[in-house]
Amino acid sequence: MQAFDWTQQALKLLRQLLDRLSKLIEDMDKFLSHDGDIGYLRSLCCADKGAERASARILEISETLVGLKSERMKLLRLEKICQESANTVRSHVRFPLLSIHAVLPFQ
Repeated sequence: MQAFDWTQQALKLLRQLLDRLSKLIEDMDKFLSHDGDIGYLRSLCCADKGAERASARILEISETLVGLKSERMKLLRLEKICQESANTVRSHVRFPLLSIHAVLPFQ
């Protein structure tokens, strides 16, 4: 039962993290979109002496977004594994003898 509780807590934590990460990614996507706030910054960059530095920062933001999306995919795979584990543990908790009978040869 302890394994099931741990798995449920891990799933809850993963889902909270995924929710917040997804919101951050959504906000960054909007920011970087063609009609997002990045357009305002780009217009300032062109007029400013620090255009190269600002362009580099914009590129860093874009690269960070790509990295965050990659990490979200990893977390989604981990969530799936945890959910499968929880389902397995749940079935063994409900039917503990079933797993024993499954490995015993028929007589």
